[in-house]
Amino acid sequence: MDKVLFQLNKRNCHLFASSGNYTKKVVFLLEKTGIANYFTLILGAENIQKTEHIPYFASLVGLPLEEFSRKSLFFGDMISDIIIGQRYGIYTVGVNYSIKMQSLLKNAGAKEVISNFEEVIII
Repeated sequence: MDKVLFQLNKRNCHLFASSGNYTKKVVFLLEKTGIANYFTLILGAENIQKTEHIPYFASLVGLPLEEFSRKSLFFGDMISDIIIGQRYGIYTVGVNYSIKMQSLLKNAGAKEVISNFEEVIII
């Protein structure tokens, strides 16, 4: 995953982490894996509802929500994540950690499902 995040960062891509958990917990976990520094912002649900994270991220980079959504790629490991991404018209990719692949594809509408971030090809 570090290689993928490094390549995205090198291309000046903004990376945002959105969680239903507390921000402190997510930051701790990302720091523990050594990848927290790649993210522009890590946001938990105690600040604003998770469904409002995407519009907030768009405002941080100064883009209208529609343009932000067109230029974004959204990874999620829960059905609710995929549904949120779909709601805003973002290309969604399921990450097969906790939910079966078919559920992310059929029930949530993920465009595709990966098992880990190393499957993301950076050209």
